[in-house]
Amino acid sequence: MDNYKNILVAVDLSEDSEHVCRKALRLAQDNRAKLILVYVVQPE
Repeated sequence: MDNYKNILVAVDLSEDSEHVCRKALRLAQDNRAKLILVYVVQPE
């Protein structure tokens, strides 16, 4: 399996994005990767 160096996750502060962040954090820790979170909002 390839190791990740960077993991980019887009979040919107919903419950789903919290779940994704937890998984991404675990993946980043397992791979000693940098975790980058980007907060996104839908324009009105």
